[in-house]
Formats: sequence, C-alpha cells, structure tokens
Amino acid sequence: MGAHQSGNRSGIRRVHMAGLSGHRQSYQDLFAQLFALTPSTGKITFSTFISLVGAKALLFGTIDDDYRGFLTVSIARAFLGRRTVGLFLRPQTCFGPSGLLRKLKKFTFIALKRVPFVSVFTIIPFSVAPEYRKIATGSVFDPQIWDADISTWVPRDAALAEQLNAAADGRRILAFIGTANPVKGIEFLSQLVTDPAWPREVCLPVVAGKFPEAVRPLVELLASKGALVLDRFISDDEIQTLYIEADLIWACYRPDYDQASGIFGRALQFGKTPVVRAGSLIAKFAGTIPTATVELNYGASGQAAKFLEPPQTGHQISHLSKMIEDAKHEFETVIGSAL
Repeated sequence: MGAHQSGNRSGIRRVHMAGLSGHRQSYQDLFAQLFALTPSTGKITFSTFISLVGAKALLFGTIDDDYRGFLTVSIARAFLGRRTVGLFLRPQTCFGPSGLLRKLKKFTFIALKRVPFVSVFTIIPFSVAPEYRKIATGSVFDPQIWDADISTWVPRDAALAEQLNAAADGRRILAFIGTANPVKGIEFLSQLVTDPAWPREVCLPVVAGKFPEAVRPLVELLASKGALVLDRFISDDEIQTLYIEADLIWACYRPDYDQASGIFGRALQFGKTPVVRAGSLIAKFAGTIPTATVELNYGASGQAAKFLEPPQTGHQISHLSKMIEDAKHEFETVIGSAL
C-alpha cells in the first residue's frame, strides 16, 4: 500500500520505502509483519510528509534512496518528540576516497547522531567496520541473513532442479544468481572459467539471470567453456531452487561494489559456501562467523584450485544456524526498542 493510499491519518505505525525495487519489497513486507507497521511507499510529497511526521512510530526501511526525505522527516519528528528509525544500507558511501559529497554526507550523519529521537542503524556490524560508529546509532545484521524460514523451503521448480542435476552429473554447482551486472563480478567469473586450470570435472558454473547488453558476449564465452547459462528473468521459485541445489554461491563483487549482499546472506541461510572477494566487507564479516568461504583476490589468475576446497561441515552449519537465529532476535529487539 503506497503512501497516497494510506491517507494523512496520524497515529499509525508506518514503514516507509522510497521505492520497491530489488530486495526493498521483501524488506518492507518483513518489517511490516515484524513490528506491526503500515507500509508507505513513494516520494515524500507534502501529504506524505504530514502523514509520516504524524505517525505513531516510523521506520525508514532504507534511508539510502532518499536522504533528504529521511533527514527532513526525522528532524521534524524529533522537534515534536517522536522517534524515527532508519536503516543505512550503504554507510560506506560516507567514507573512502576524499570528495565533497562524501564529506558532506559523513558530517551530516555525524551531526544527526546527536539529534534526540533519531536512530540510524547500519546493516554491517560495527565489529566489521568500526568507523561506522561515527555516523550511526548502532548496527544490526542484514535482514537477508536471517529473514527466511528455510526449514520449509524445497525445490519449487522441479524442471530446473532436474536440469541442474543432469548438467552437474555429480559435480559441485557454483551459482551466479541474478542480473549479470559488471559490478557483480561476471567478468572475473568468466576469467576463472576460461582458465585452463578451471576444475571442469569437479565444478559446474551456473549463471542464472539477465545479461545486460554490455556483457552479452560473455554468454557465448561461458557457454562455450561448459557453463550452464540461463540468460533470462529468474522467478522466485527458480531462485529458491538454485539456492537449494547449489554448493557454492557467487558473491565476489568488484572492489567498487563493497556492501552488504542479500545473495551472500541467502548463501549463509542455506548453509552454502559463499565465494567472496578478499578484503571486502562481507569477507571480513564472514571471518567473524562460523562459515567456510572461497576467498578470491579479485582479478588475479591462478585461483581455480580454491574451488576444490571442502564445503561447509555439519558442525559449521549447526553453529551458523544458531548465529542466524540470534541475529534475528537481536534485530527484533534492537529495532523494536528504538521504535
């Protein structure tokens, strides 16, 4: 339900999203259910501003899509003594190479941290990125690390499951899931697969998702080297099936795309081995939890043998399940208290 459908009534508990692309829809649905919030979506017009300022409780599911809207609404609510909570998905944009925009954003959030009734939480733990303490009230685990009840998940697309198992023929499956954008490391994966040392007899790469025109030549290249390429939109049932059938999940992204990853989170929930970039935020996070990873130096050759490393052990999966359960409880407690 969009903000324009919610009306201008005050006293309603709301979760607001500027848009619902990508994982944002699932975020909004999850938060609405967890905290009994009414969904609000769209640009912050005057009527939306009034309804959000008047809300009994307000959670911005992501502040990254509309910094100005979050700032104006949260400050207005603070003036009235009303709490506002926001999730910061890409806090790394406040740091890194010097630049006027980064500095302005950093100092804005440093100042906002001093404003009463406003709470900003990063989805990368402070233990991994302690500098985030300067700009945020606290940290929680990315909801996509704990949001699914995978005990009820089964391969929902029998045809795809059969296709995957037939193509693998006993080999381990390495799955690249989602649109093959260059920042997601599709070119590096192609480099690995075309390396003569790639263990074809042991590992089958599966690339499932749309290929943008800029990288379309990689479709033929990957297929010619034995990869299973599904160059099309992948349904939710197919995605679920891919996670269940795969052994390794690709989350080795380009250095300029260094942030939390729902694909990495899903890999953890399913007890699969994520493939990550050495030095990335998710690699650092993985180093603090009981999970095996395949860690690669991005762009470097001669790393194919790393895909022969042992998969997750039952011991690791058991401890990982406990960590995921604790992360969910902590999120519910911390965000619920802040609201």
